[in-house]
Amino acid sequence: MGKLFDDLQKETVKELIKLAKDFGIRGRHRMRKRQLIDALVEAADKAEKDSYRANAVAGTVIAFRLPKKEFAMSAKIVRNDQEKKRVEAETPTGKVYRISYTNIIWVKTGKRWPSWVYQMMKEKHDE
Repeated sequence: MGKLFDDLQKETVKELIKLAKDFGIRGRHRMRKRQLIDALVEAADKAEKDSYRANAVAGTVIAFRLPKKEFAMSAKIVRNDQEKKRVEAETPTGKVYRISYTNIIWVKTGKRWPSWVYQMMKEKHDE
């Protein structure tokens, strides 16, 4: 699977419960080892994504979804308000949105969008 998964496999259940407490995972005392590992991998993945969102600087391009919409849009960050956990971003057409971190689906760090993000953006144009 992944390096983190392999590393967690080596830990005891007691050690995994301690790690789960650090991540704030609820119900950790009732979980089996595999469930603890899966919950920890998911929590670490979420923490990494949150870090990308929180550390995105002005000029960074993001893909986001508006609430209750199935398609995605892209915009360039104008301002990142870490305290309120949202960004102000401007689309290529000049429209400005205030976007909650939870609605950001991708922070573009390379030259291309992942195919699933690209497909979500394409859906808007198919309507």
